[in-house]
Amino acid sequence: MKFLREIKRILFYNSFIMFLRNAWAFRRELADFRVFDYHYNLSIFCRSLELTKEFLESDKTISEGTEENAQQIEQFLKDIHRFEHSLEYAEAELGEEFPHDCFLNRSDEKDAKIKLFIDKTQEVEHTSWNRAMDNLRDNLPGWWD
Repeated sequence: MKFLREIKRILFYNSFIMFLRNAWAFRRELADFRVFDYHYNLSIFCRSLELTKEFLESDKTISEGTEENAQQIEQFLKDIHRFEHSLEYAEAELGEEFPHDCFLNRSDEKDAKIKLFIDKTQEVEHTSWNRAMDNLRDNLPGWWD
């Protein structure tokens, strides 16, 4: 009986330590978490992939293909970043900043510029999201093998 109590104590202690490590690793995402917005769920998933990528790049792994898996995860994270910051990428691709005063002083020229930015932003979002989801669908199971 004493032996079983000791095993339970050790298992609880190890679980508690793992909980503290995980809470620390995800502290920023947990502090910002809101149940009503997909962004927060996506940020927790991306953080877990960042930690997985770091592990795959470390000398602690022995399986084959870990370098390729780390690169696939890195590409997924870049695509998600591009999706979440699509306006910034659209500005970079168009070579100019979004005209933030366009809603105050409207004109046909500003309306055309707004449409150009909206179209480019949607294109960036669409291509980034689709590429990320294709990567996820094709490679996700292999990232943990």
